[in-house]
Amino acid sequence: MYKTIWENVETESDESIEMQGIDPVITRILHQKGIREAEEIHEFLSDKPKKTYDPFLMKDLAKACDLIEQVLEKQGHILVYGDYDVDGITSTTLLMNFFQSFYTNISYHIPNRQEEGYGLNRETLEELVETRKPTLLISVDCGITALEEVAYLNSKGVGVIITDHHTPGEELPEALVVNPKRGDCEYPFKELCGCGVAFKLTQGLQRRLKLDKKMLNQNLDLVALATVADVVPLRDENRTLLKYGLQRINERRRLGLKILLEEIRLGDKKIMPGHIGFMIGPHFNAGGRVADARTGVELLLTKDQNRAGEIARHLARCNEERQEIQQVGLDRCLEEIEQKYLEDDFLIVDLPGLHEGVIGIIAGRIKEIYYRPVLVLTNSEDPETYKGSGRSIEGFDLYQEMAQYKDLFQKFGGHPAACGLSLDRKNIPKLRHELNKRAKELKKSNQELFMKKIKIYAKVGEEKLQKGFIETIQQMEPYGMGNEKPLFLLEDLRVPDQGKIRLGKEKTHLKLKGRVTGGKRDVEALGFNMVERYFEQLKSPNAIDVVFFPEMNVWNGRESVQLMIQDLRAHDEERSETKRQQYY
Repeated sequence: MYKTIWENVETESDESIEMQGIDPVITRILHQKGIREAEEIHEFLSDKPKKTYDPFLMKDLAKACDLIEQVLEKQGHILVYGDYDVDGITSTTLLMNFFQSFYTNISYHIPNRQEEGYGLNRETLEELVETRKPTLLISVDCGITALEEVAYLNSKGVGVIITDHHTPGEELPEALVVNPKRGDCEYPFKELCGCGVAFKLTQGLQRRLKLDKKMLNQNLDLVALATVADVVPLRDENRTLLKYGLQRINERRRLGLKILLEEIRLGDKKIMPGHIGFMIGPHFNAGGRVADARTGVELLLTKDQNRAGEIARHLARCNEERQEIQQVGLDRCLEEIEQKYLEDDFLIVDLPGLHEGVIGIIAGRIKEIYYRPVLVLTNSEDPETYKGSGRSIEGFDLYQEMAQYKDLFQKFGGHPAACGLSLDRKNIPKLRHELNKRAKELKKSNQELFMKKIKIYAKVGEEKLQKGFIETIQQMEPYGMGNEKPLFLLEDLRVPDQGKIRLGKEKTHLKLKGRVTGGKRDVEALGFNMVERYFEQLKSPNAIDVVFFPEMNVWNGRESVQLMIQDLRAHDEERSETKRQQYY
């Protein structure tokens, strides 16, 4: 079990900003999140935010619009080349939706994960150039490292526009590169997802071609899906795009998405980021992981209700299959770690026969279990070539650390939190040695790097646990990466034996019912997969401190406040009032 730190982000110097119509609790929390100016706070809380930037501030975007205009005038064929995850699927759909509103000579390709791999594939490009004869290829959510592939397209006279959001290498492809992360790009917000970058391109084209703005608005639902699913920060322009995109999703205007929501029992729900991250996104990803990601694009584009129903059911089956495959793979990886690599600070698991489509999810689960950077590798069709997916912890820049060993890789790309690569199997031992050595160096210089931090925004008493308080903090939604839910601390909750309840089929979930010392009413708290933590590790204490996020629970028409437990510890009367408390 890794160490965890309860980090109190509230300090004595924090002062809430007095703003008419805004609860001081909100302004205080936003102040702690770094949002301090009155104008910025109003923008953050607004139902109709305005924070967005001129697309032509993005390097090469104006030139990309010039090139596209030339192709349109000559009636050339435009080929959109995407990726097989939610970001790539929605980016591809977005460009197809946009262009098909006024132009027909356009098609798309999304590679098969197992056969073609991530990004531009040389053999695939040769076939596409031969069969579709594109005048222009526009990549979405990929292409930033495709130097050789772009050189091939150039040699065939195919124009190339790269739209991507992944971290560029030292050299850019010989193409028009629209990516806010390129070093010479002055675009003020760097954290758009791939679909967000594609959207900025359509913004530029809408202005140039003097098209109806509705052509942009109709695709905001796609940007919202990708923004959440690709786990980019929900701040600044992303927050603007997400808020309007969620409105669009909840209007149920896109037939295929509406049918999918009904299929996965979200038809009557108000869709929030959590639904996208844990239910909607995985269903689209499942198509690319165990079958063909193109079905996801077809679902989002189709106007045929029967076809939409067929695809939605297909994606549901794919997701069930993905879950089964994922669990088998995870169990194998955990056994391998326990037997061989438990002392490593950078966990690299290489096992033949894992399903390539789920190794990224498995890496993420291992990261959560051990709280260390993780790389999961498995063989491709060539048994000597292994493909891998990595996930990292806060403060450990996975892309920068692994880029130091790029000579070991055949392909490599990613960003601070995740990466993908392929390499020769014989290079795995050296990579494991070097990354573990580096991780131990970083750990030695910063002991807290490998400790999971739980940020507590305020200590609250029983009087705050009311519906009004929950409605107040709901103003800060939508939550997600970069705008995490504010967590609160409730101290000295007294739980009698009859208030300690195990829930769920496997009895792994925890429900506690008790009262704070001196309290006048019961408090209910629910913790998913918290039974082991409470009963085994903490030995079932009767007095606890709880870190939680409050929600309203509705059961049989009755509303009640429920504390969603993020962590807990035994209450200690003698514990000093320090800002941090470490424990196992």
